[in-house]
Amino acid sequence: KTLHKTPGHFAASPGQTIGERSFYGNYQREVVYLADTVIRYSLTGGSERVANAYNSAGKLLSTLEQIWMINKWVNTRITTNTYDANNCLLTQLVQLWQNTAWINDQMITCTNDASGNCLTKTGQGWDGSGWVNQGHSDYTYDGNGNMLTELYREWDGMEWMNSSNDSCTYNENGNCLTYLNLYWDGLE
Repeated sequence: KTLHKTPGHFAASPGQTIGERSFYGNYQREVVYLADTVIRYSLTGGSERVANAYNSAGKLLSTLEQIWMINKWVNTRITTNTYDANNCLLTQLVQLWQNTAWINDQMITCTNDASGNCLTKTGQGWDGSGWVNQGHSDYTYDGNGNMLTELYREWDGMEWMNSSNDSCTYNENGNCLTYLNLYWDGLE
């Protein structure tokens, strides 16, 4: 199980709305209405239900995922978020349902500046007895809060190794003009 990129990485094209990019990175301060419960039906079977819970500021607190099995909804996964006093994401815990209990799977930990920008994000995986580092991102921003760079590093078991460096430039309206994604070739 490998976390290749921590959430918040430029997984979608810069400039997309929070609804398209989720709730990470600099976009975490915007509020978008999301459905409390979504049920996905499959023509080949295997219906799924996703139930969301929000805090009073409209921030996503938890997402419970279930599948329909033998005439009842069965838990599969839960994601739980915590926020600081400014409603900036601090942690995201993903747990999987095994037998009759939730088992840790992944943890994301963030640090934020006074403006609410995410400065660092660290992803860890559960190895059965403790959290193991997987990926880490450092972010920089311009004076308008636009994300300029993300340096992503992966844990090799001993140290953080550079993996990619993403950067954006913006026009005066805050629209992304250029996006550059560079990968290390392992020869540092």
